[in-house]
Amino acid sequence: MNSVTLAKMQSADLALLCENEQIKAVAAQRLEALGMPGAKTEHYRYFGIVPLLSKNYRYIRQSVQQIETGDTLEIVDGEVVTAPEGIDISIEPVTEIDPEHYDAGYYISHMLTPKAIKITVNSDQSLTLRHRFTKPEALIAYRIVLDIHEDSSLLLDERFEKSTAPQSLILYGMDIDVAGGGAFTWIRDQEMEDGDFTMLASHSCKTGENAKTLFKTFDFGNSRALHIYKMDLGEKAVLDASHLLYGDHEAQRGNIVQINHKAQHAHTTQNARHILKDKARGIFDALIRVEHAGKYAVTHQNARSILLNNGAWMVSKPQLEIYIDELEASHGSTTGQLDPDQIFYLRSRGISEEEARKMLIFAFAKDVIETVENKEIVDRLTTKFEKRYNGAVS
Repeated sequence: MNSVTLAKMQSADLALLCENEQIKAVAAQRLEALGMPGAKTEHYRYFGIVPLLSKNYRYIRQSVQQIETGDTLEIVDGEVVTAPEGIDISIEPVTEIDPEHYDAGYYISHMLTPKAIKITVNSDQSLTLRHRFTKPEALIAYRIVLDIHEDSSLLLDERFEKSTAPQSLILYGMDIDVAGGGAFTWIRDQEMEDGDFTMLASHSCKTGENAKTLFKTFDFGNSRALHIYKMDLGEKAVLDASHLLYGDHEAQRGNIVQINHKAQHAHTTQNARHILKDKARGIFDALIRVEHAGKYAVTHQNARSILLNNGAWMVSKPQLEIYIDELEASHGSTTGQLDPDQIFYLRSRGISEEEARKMLIFAFAKDVIETVENKEIVDRLTTKFEKRYNGAVS
């Protein structure tokens, strides 16, 4: 167990800590080119990355643990403790990483993770994944490699449980490969409280030819977490992405998403909804890039944000970067308060102002929640959101 201050380190220092020889050279080279995350790193500008990396943490190294049989895949402090029967899971070094990722944190987490949690899907499966953290003032790095084989499907219900890891930094991420004809439904449900921990998660997802990824994120709470995604689409691949963020108190929560159309006839739909109160800060920085090879793309992107008081702050940057003419594309962003005309209409029907505001906010949130095609998950997320809005913690 060593002491680590990431702000004082360079790529060569991290290379000395890296135990995975198969990816060390590539990761170090990319990290050297990108530079360590800092105040001038565009996608970290609004997250306060410098104080976070300047802290001194206990570096928790991976240890060999026995995996017990359970109903869910449970990961505690980066280690698998239970896994359901029938899941193909192994703990092994990563042999390949994305050599074009735009986030330095992606390479840092790889260099600090000797062995990844590898999940292989070669049939139609569903899996509940639970994360929990128990170590205070710790630096915990771990990664999941998820391979979904051809014509196979996975419903992943990913949940972050209540944790007791104050002042800890979690460097986490997934490397996902959805092969041709495969289908991946990824529900990320993350409610966090101030003092739980801070998370920087950097992911890479490849959706192959005729494959489909349904990607739904739900971020509630008043802590700090930033998820960074690079998503590549092959020919006739489909990506349906939705995001709901509800932040209160002094939360800093956000999603940075780069979606790359790398082949013809790919289809992207991305909808984001943000609700912020108190002094919460929300971040949505989303780029859809249609490359020269991405002819006949269809891509639609929309972000809407509601600020419930003057102290809340939203950074919303939906973007299109297009290198061809043969496509259908649109994007837009609005940030404001609840519509006073809608509140007036409801009040004219005998509804109190407080109840009218609540009705409009719940309808706004359910616009994303109800895109999930699983009633049990919809009911859980609806209950969690309503409790959060009403001041209760799940």
